[in-house]
Amino acid sequence: MNFHKNIWIEKKINQSTSKNLAQELGLFLPVSDILVSKNILSSQSAEKFLYPKYQDLEVMKLFTGIDDAALLIKRSIEENKRIMIYGDYDVDGITSTVILYDYLSKSCDNVKYFVPNRHDDGYGLNREALDTIIDDFDVLITVDCGITSVSEVEYLLSRDKVIIITDHHEPKESVPRTLLVNPKLDMDSFQYYAGVGVVYRLLQELSKLDGITLDTDYLVFAALGTIADLMPLIEDNRTIVKLGLESMPELKNIGLKSLIEHSNLKLINITAGDIAFKIAPKINASGRLTSAMAAIELFLTKDVERADNIATELGILNEERKKIEIERLEDAKKQVDSNDACIIVKNKDWNDGVIGIVASRLTEFYRKPAIVFTQNGRILKGSGRSIGEFNLLEALDSTNEYISKYGGHQYAAGLSLEADQFENFKQSLNSHTKNFLKYEDRLIKLTYTSDIGSKMINRNFLDQINLLSPFGIGNSKPMFLIKNVQVDNTKLMGKSADHLKMHLNIDNRVVDGIMFNAKEEYKKVKKGDKIDIIATLDKNIFLGIEYINLYIKDFKKTNDNSVDINQIIAIVNNYHQIKNKENNIYINLILNNIKNTNKLGYADKIFNEKSLKNFIVENLPVRENLVRNYNLLLNKKEVNIQKFFLDLEKIRIDLLLIFSFLIFEELGFAVVSEKDNYFIIKMMDHNVNKKMNLNDSVIYRNINKIKEDWNEFR
Repeated sequence: MNFHKNIWIEKKINQSTSKNLAQELGLFLPVSDILVSKNILSSQSAEKFLYPKYQDLEVMKLFTGIDDAALLIKRSIEENKRIMIYGDYDVDGITSTVILYDYLSKSCDNVKYFVPNRHDDGYGLNREALDTIIDDFDVLITVDCGITSVSEVEYLLSRDKVIIITDHHEPKESVPRTLLVNPKLDMDSFQYYAGVGVVYRLLQELSKLDGITLDTDYLVFAALGTIADLMPLIEDNRTIVKLGLESMPELKNIGLKSLIEHSNLKLINITAGDIAFKIAPKINASGRLTSAMAAIELFLTKDVERADNIATELGILNEERKKIEIERLEDAKKQVDSNDACIIVKNKDWNDGVIGIVASRLTEFYRKPAIVFTQNGRILKGSGRSIGEFNLLEALDSTNEYISKYGGHQYAAGLSLEADQFENFKQSLNSHTKNFLKYEDRLIKLTYTSDIGSKMINRNFLDQINLLSPFGIGNSKPMFLIKNVQVDNTKLMGKSADHLKMHLNIDNRVVDGIMFNAKEEYKKVKKGDKIDIIATLDKNIFLGIEYINLYIKDFKKTNDNSVDINQIIAIVNNYHQIKNKENNIYINLILNNIKNTNKLGYADKIFNEKSLKNFIVENLPVRENLVRNYNLLLNKKEVNIQKFFLDLEKIRIDLLLIFSFLIFEELGFAVVSEKDNYFIIKMMDHNVNKKMNLNDSVIYRNINKIKEDWNEFR
C-alpha cells in the first residue's frame, strides 16, 4: 500500500514588511508575501531576485581551484598538449562535455572528448575505459565526475598524465592527489552547482585569461544541465537558469533547436518544467539505453539533417525507455516489503539505464528511500533516491563495509556491491533508515503564504507569479489556499481516466481545476460540495483561447472539524531529536495546522493552546495501556483505526491504541499499514511467551520523555 499524506502548512511572514514591499514595487500582496517568506525584505534585494542581469554572473564568488585550473588549461593549450575531456552519460555530464569541448576547440586543435558507456564502463573514471584512450592525451579534464577516483588518478599519475578534476559530487575523506575544482571543497562558496555549473564558472575564468567571449548558448546548456540534475534553483543556480532560459529565443545550437522542435516546444517561453519533463528525458535516453555519444554529437554537429535524425532517434529511444520503466516499476513493486524502512529490490534482467528512474518512482509512491539493483555476474549495480531531509549518502557511509563502490549526494546515489553481500547490506541499511528517517520526511508538505479569492485568478497576477520563476527544487511554484469553493461538476479525464477535472465556483466565478493522478480523490468529492483547496495557477491555451487554470495539490471539505492523527504521530516519532521542550516544532506544527485549516474548530472553545497540548500528552500510552492493548490485539488479530476523528473520547482512545500498536510494530510484534482513511494493525506470528523489552522502542522512550518534560514544564 502506497503512503500518501499531505500536510498543509501556512508559512508565517511579517505582513507589514510585505505590504511595504508590495507598495514600493507595485506587486500583488500574495507575490510580496512569497518574497518575504524567502527573506527578501528590501526593494533592492527583491529587484535583484525578480530581474537578474548578466552582470550578476560576473560577480559570483570563485571557489578554490578554478583560477589554477584555468591557468593550467591555458598553459597546456599554449604548449600544444593533447587534451581529453572525460565526461558522464547523464544530461549534466553531456552538457558539461559539450560546452567545455566547444570552447576549447576555438583555440585548440588537440582536444577530444570521451564519455564512458553506462553498461560497459560504469560511472566515473574507470581503469579499463582509461586504458582505451590512455595514448590519446597528455592532459585529462573530468567533468561531473572524478572526486572519489583516488586510485584511478594515481594510475594516471603513474603514466605521467596531468589531471584536472571538475566535479560537484560529495568528496570522501580521501580525495585524488591532483588539481581539484569542486565547490564542496570550499565551504565559503555556493555549494549546489551542477557539474555543468562548475564548468561554466571555469569557462568564465578562462574567458578572462584568453579574451574569448562566452557564447550565450553555454548559459542555455548550463541551465539545461542544472535543471536536469535536480539541483536547487536558488542563488547562483537560479541566476544561471533564469538567464539561460531567457537566452533561449536567441539559441544558435542547431542540435538543441531540433530537439526542442521534436518536443513540440517553441524557443520562446520555455520553462524549467519543459526542460525537466520534455527535453532532458530525451537526452538521458541515449545514455540510458545506448550511448551518450549520440546526444553529444547532436549538440556538436553543424549538419541540420544529421541533427534532425539524431533528435528523432532520441525521441524513439525515450518512448522505449518509458515502456521499460513501466514494466520494471511493476516488477519492483512486487518485491516491496511494507515493513522495510528503505525499499531495496533487485533483478538480474533489469536495464541499468532505468534503475534510477524506477528508484525515483518507488520513492514517490511509497514515500520511502529506495535503491534498485541490477545484476551482472557477481556484481550488483544500484541507483538510489531519497525523500525529505534523509541523507542517502550518509546512509551508505554507515553500510560501506558491504559496498564495493559508491558516490553521489544527499538525494541520489549510485553504488555497486558483491551479490553475496546483498542481504547484509539490506539489513544494515534498513536498520540505519529506521533510526534516522523522520516521520515528517515521509509527509508531503504543502506550504503556502497566502489565501486568495477569484479576483487574483487573472493574467496580471500570473505574470507576477512567473517573475519568481524558474520553478523547481528549492524554488517551488507558489501554492495558494482558496477557501469555501463550491464544486459545480467533476469528471475523470486523460488517456487512462486518472486525472480529476472540476468546475469550481469561486465567489460566483467558475474556474477549472485539474488534479493529476487523482482517481481516489474523485471518489471523495461530488457536485455541491464546499471545499478548501491548495493549488497553483497556470495558463492553458485551448483552441487559441487562453484560460487560467487551477492545478490542485489537495482539497478538504470546508469546515472539516477532524483531527489528523498523522500529525500527532510526527510529534512523538521525532521528539528525541528536539531539544526545545515547550516550543518544539512538532507540537506547534500540529497546533498551528489544526487552527490554520479550521480543523478542530470547536476544540478551540474547549482548550487553550496549553491545555490542548496537555490533552495530547496525557493520552499517550503508559505500560499499563500497552499490556491491555497487546491482549486486545492478541485476541482480535486485526484492528482498524480511523485516521481522522471528531469525538473527544475517540481521540483519547485512538491515541492510546495507535501508539501502542506503533510500539509493537517497532519491536516486531505487529504490522501497521494504511488503507484509505484507516490504519490496519495486524498481529505478527510470534512466541507469546517472548518478553517484550519496551525500552528497545524509540517511540516508547520518546513518550516517556514527552511526559517527563511536560510535567516538568507544567
